[in-house]
Amino acid sequence: MELEPLNTFRQGSNQVYLLRHRGQSLLVKRYLRDRAAARWSNERQTLQLWASLNFPVPKVWDITVPEFSATPHLVLDYLGRLTLQEWLQHAERPWSPKLELVERIFGENLRRHLAALERSEPRLIHADPNTSNILCHEDHFYFIDFEEPPGTPDLREAIAIEIGKFCRWAVRDAGIEQITTVMQALVRVYGGHRELLRPIIDRTCHRPFQMVHRWRDRRRKALDPRDVTKYDLADALREVI
Repeated sequence: MELEPLNTFRQGSNQVYLLRHRGQSLLVKRYLRDRAAARWSNERQTLQLWASLNFPVPKVWDITVPEFSATPHLVLDYLGRLTLQEWLQHAERPWSPKLELVERIFGENLRRHLAALERSEPRLIHADPNTSNILCHEDHFYFIDFEEPPGTPDLREAIAIEIGKFCRWAVRDAGIEQITTVMQALVRVYGGHRELLRPIIDRTCHRPFQMVHRWRDRRRKALDPRDVTKYDLADALREVI
């Protein structure tokens, strides 16, 4: 086995390596620091569950790296390092193929969200759906980073939170001027299941003390007009839903 450390743009509580094994390039993820064993177990079980239902995730290999035998680690398919975040932020790429990819991801997410409801399975909801946790590889995309479960046991609320987080990240990367087209794509995909979208509006716009929340939102926007806030998302969704 030949190991090579990989540098990632996010410095977290793990270490990642490129593993050359029998002519194949694999990724080794080594879990360190707080709750390492629990994070390893949750990620391994979630990856296996998603794969068993044909949701796009890297394959888990039944390989132990001798150098890391004393610490939890996983060996996965190595899919390169081009993230959806990088793809959407690429200034020279036109918006049309970017939007087409986002809409494809919405479709895959809806299929998974319906399966989560049908099976009452919270592990089918991604707790950290930021755009750096989706890898773009050839003509496919793959979800990664399943160390933590959703923060709420309420499946519909957890689904709305995932959708909202993903949309905010996607619009931040693409530019806030694209928020309407992203929301229109979301409604095209989830149009038959709008009950999964309405909590995105309700959680933001129907909270008590709206005047205070709106005022704070305006202050935040004044500091960074390119940011995408919960109110930006809720207001844009309400316009197109």
